[in-house]
Amino acid sequence: MSVGISLYPGLDKSDDIRRSLDLAADHDIRTYFCSLHIPESDVRALKRDLQYILTNAAAKKIEVIADISPTALSRLHLTAEELFRSHITLRLDDGFTAEETVRCSLTGTVCLNASTVTAAFLQKLSAGGADFSRIKGLHNFYPRPGTGLIPAFFASQTALCHAYGLSVGAFVAASANHRGPLYEGLPTIENTRPLSIEKSTFVVKALGADHIFIGDSRPCAKDMRALSAAAQTDADIIIIPVTLHDTSEKTRKLLDRIYTSRPDKAEHIIRAKEGRTYAKGLFIKPLTTLPARRQRGDITVDNTDFLRYTGEIQLITAPMPAEPRTNIIAAIPEEHRYLLDCLCGDKKFTFRFIE
Repeated sequence: MSVGISLYPGLDKSDDIRRSLDLAADHDIRTYFCSLHIPESDVRALKRDLQYILTNAAAKKIEVIADISPTALSRLHLTAEELFRSHITLRLDDGFTAEETVRCSLTGTVCLNASTVTAAFLQKLSAGGADFSRIKGLHNFYPRPGTGLIPAFFASQTALCHAYGLSVGAFVAASANHRGPLYEGLPTIENTRPLSIEKSTFVVKALGADHIFIGDSRPCAKDMRALSAAAQTDADIIIIPVTLHDTSEKTRKLLDRIYTSRPDKAEHIIRAKEGRTYAKGLFIKPLTTLPARRQRGDITVDNTDFLRYTGEIQLITAPMPAEPRTNIIAAIPEEHRYLLDCLCGDKKFTFRFIE
């Protein structure tokens, strides 16, 4: 998995851009993302600083991805062909037709907006003879709080791109130095906005991203180290720390297995495919005390009163009423509940007991 930083020529100060490039070199960052269509940017400064970035990248054999729109090209008095001659990978944002995208893919490397691309658009590219070996996907970032993607949609859009052979990139917010105008982070997935770099990177990786960028400019050395380290962690099987409410050997054996989340996720629960299979032959008695209201992070198992659903394992993702036919057997501590966002589609997971 590759990692990258974001630079905003024409918006950031030139000295800040140069410091970021020096830090990136120290941490073996191999990709730069730039946006060339931010309304607040100064065109003259943008062109000057972009040239510096390109010179720096060429000397170090680093890829530069530039976010561009037809309006921005007009504003900068540039063409896609001129940018391709500078060895820039163009992320084609709103305004490019399928026909224009095909032409661009035959000239240089392009990124599609993975957050909004559709199967119909990808089919048009295929029918038009696009060179898919020169096309990638790159999600949006979302400066405005509350507008970022939900994990399930992120996972489905990423899977769509993968189905056409596209690698997919995404963004996480920095721990500090958030970019204006709102200064509230630039993540792709909304739920990662308040998380640390380590946690947000793990979520994005677990949901299928191949490349991860810090969306905010001026990332610090600590953020770069955290990004690189988290990108190398194994996210194939999600290990979820839990505190046991029921410490019986029966419960320990039931949870000490590898489960798979069902792809047809319900609104407030994640269902494990294998729960009833693993619990076959077990007699799971109803609780003798009044069951508690289920809270986000609770791990439950259906008891014998649920008839053929006996043994079903569920992870609760939002508050739900008490259910006498369901026993609450464990809970995920608050600091680890972000892992629930990793369980989209057929994702493998298991539990680690906190003693």
